[in-house]
Amino acid sequence: MENYNKMRTINIMEFRSTHTTGGGPDKTILVSAKQHNKERFNIIVVYLKGEDDTGFKITGMAKDMGLNFVEVNEKGKIDIKSINKINHLIKEHNIDILHAHDYKTDVFGCFLSKMNRGLILLTTAHGWIDFGPIKQRFYNWLDFQAIKRFHKVIAVCEANKEKLIKHGVDPNKITVIYNAIDVDEWKEYKGEEDIRRELLLKEDTPLVGAIGRISSEKGLDTLLESAVLVIKEVPEVRFLIAGKGEGEEEENRLKSYAKHLGIEKNIVFLGHRSDAKNIYNSLDVFALPSLTEGLANTLLEAQAMAKPVVATDVGGNGDVIIDGLNGFLLQPQDASKLSEKIVYLLKNKDAAKEMGKQGRQIICEKFSFKVRLERIEQLYIDLMKTDFLENYKTCNYSPQRHGELRETQKLTFWRNYSAFLQKCPLEGVLD
Repeated sequence: MENYNKMRTINIMEFRSTHTTGGGPDKTILVSAKQHNKERFNIIVVYLKGEDDTGFKITGMAKDMGLNFVEVNEKGKIDIKSINKINHLIKEHNIDILHAHDYKTDVFGCFLSKMNRGLILLTTAHGWIDFGPIKQRFYNWLDFQAIKRFHKVIAVCEANKEKLIKHGVDPNKITVIYNAIDVDEWKEYKGEEDIRRELLLKEDTPLVGAIGRISSEKGLDTLLESAVLVIKEVPEVRFLIAGKGEGEEEENRLKSYAKHLGIEKNIVFLGHRSDAKNIYNSLDVFALPSLTEGLANTLLEAQAMAKPVVATDVGGNGDVIIDGLNGFLLQPQDASKLSEKIVYLLKNKDAAKEMGKQGRQIICEKFSFKVRLERIEQLYIDLMKTDFLENYKTCNYSPQRHGELRETQKLTFWRNYSAFLQKCPLEGVLD
């Protein structure tokens, strides 16, 4: 196998399903695809896109980066045509490793492995939303059942590893590789650009920011409630919320809530921004009040930009923040404590600056993108050496043969799907 590996590149399919502008995982996937060693790895990035997702931006981002990118349109939760197209791509590109990134691509990966003998399944467990409607909890349960069938799992933080083990994933399959960022790209700078000018604010207006996807698990209700208390101490402060959600509903609800709290003049919703660095660079404090997280890229970005952070102690946040050194950790939904820490940082600029400096140092030492990329590339190589590849596949693709198999694949897919659910005990789905 080692001689075989030296003869050609390893073919990887990065496989993801997301909405609109995506989030932290999508930044990681796209930048990784761009920076992988081209002599050693051939990367194709495949994204599932809902037919009604008019705000989908990932395709444009990928093409601007010059990636080998395929957008697969799908109708509904399970679209046989999209499964067939991905199967077609796997055979056409002789894919060695399918690298999934969410519950849907994890489940699809299980089925695609049945159609492609020898396909190696790897997933990155970015995190799960632990609350909400029964549908969300079912998706989580389904994801854990699928992950158990993967050859290897990357957990982006220790908390995710513990959760995987709790749900029955073999610990020997799990490798912790932290999310990371390019510390040379994300760093504080002095320049003319400042979000205050765009918003017609005074140069010394204190700014507290939250950047990322707008959705219920991000805890932005708590941020607004804390803003009420912060404004009493620092009346001129402005809270900037940058990002978009899957639709407009959550953002509109938050705007109404801010108005209900009487603080709408101090809250600025910026929407999706392509100049995130400019926003980070303008902030005095970065807030991350999430109810659940994996390891937030926005946390790493804010710290790399030398900004003090107030974050909830969930997911991998505690792997980054050392309470009192480079930021503050607190429990979710504690508006009083959140406001207390924000006010402290706004009123103690020297302490805030030192925390930002310490944060930058920790990111450079522990969360370098270069180191992360090297570890993932080594994992790809190791997977190609493992014992289950003794009977490695050869893909003799032909369009005619693919067309003849189409109806058979439909039957195979549904047969596999039914068998998959029958083998998965429903106990734990509502935990």
